[in-house]
Amino acid sequence: MTLHYAGAQGQEIASATDELGAVVLGTETATHTILEAAEKIDELASNLAARLAGGDRDIAKEISDQVISVFEACNFQDITGQRISKVVASMRFVEERVTEMIKIWGGIESFKDIERLQGANANGEQSLLNGPALDHDPGRTSQDNIDAMFN
Repeated sequence: MTLHYAGAQGQEIASATDELGAVVLGTETATHTILEAAEKIDELASNLAARLAGGDRDIAKEISDQVISVFEACNFQDITGQRISKVVASMRFVEERVTEMIKIWGGIESFKDIERLQGANANGEQSLLNGPALDHDPGRTSQDNIDAMFN
């Protein structure tokens, strides 16, 4: 990590923390949607199985069994969310300590004359791998504005 003397340039840790928070929220939202759909499929398969006989009933039962597999697979989200939350807490701890050290050393102004190291610049397709913008990112276009363009 390099200390930077300019507002937004020194926000790498905060930005990474926000991105990880967005991952947790995104996986929670997606998992919730998946589970709701799986519950509806399971309900429909059970209703269908009650109306069928023989091999058709067995197929409906197999659908219900596969839905249970979906439920079980969605457990990843809770564990993943807990692990990412631990990383976020650690990153915030480090950021707080670095901020305190900078204050002890005379504030960010005391670093303005230190040459800034340039990070590796991504080229080609790698430069496009920034992921979706966070809600507070500058220049972010809202989903409502995007939807309005297509209506």
